[in-house]
Amino acid sequence: MEMPRLQLESSPARFEIRNGRASLSIHSQPARLAIEQTAARIELSHEPGSIDVDYTKARASMGYYTPTGFADRIQQLTDKLRTEGIARIVEKGDYLADVAHHRGGVAAWSRSQMLAHATRHEFGIAFLPKSPPEISIQPSNLGTAASYDPPRIQFEAQRPMIEVRTLENEISLIPPSLRIFVTGGGSAGG
Repeated sequence: MEMPRLQLESSPARFEIRNGRASLSIHSQPARLAIEQTAARIELSHEPGSIDVDYTKARASMGYYTPTGFADRIQQLTDKLRTEGIARIVEKGDYLADVAHHRGGVAAWSRSQMLAHATRHEFGIAFLPKSPPEISIQPSNLGTAASYDPPRIQFEAQRPMIEVRTLENEISLIPPSLRIFVTGGGSAGG
């Protein structure tokens, strides 16, 4: 026969804690931005250019003279002719003293000498100038003046709103337990 046995099972008291998960939300308003800018100013100024062409030398090289230039040219030629004429007269004056033996006398000799030394001056007009016209160019002038004001910027950030929600914790107490069992112990004889 087996002896009855007493069996005990116990569990201690326990605490059970359940935490709720916290939630976090952040709300922010958009930042405020203001930009003010005045328009840039540009001022332009313009001085026109000029071209001056002097044809005086070019026309003179072709034979076209201004009245003043023509008078100067005639003056130069007459001065040259007068100087050459005086030199010839002096040279021939000595020769005239010995002319008495000439056949027709002094008058015939003078006429023959005059025709032999007669000069003819022509004023020709050329088709193209021998010297180019004088050209002076004054380029135009473009002036600029600019003024610029930097922009004015105002920036205002809003504070964010942060909200944290926590759930309550659940705390529970599980009481201790005790179980008693009797095992075995059958009856004798039976």
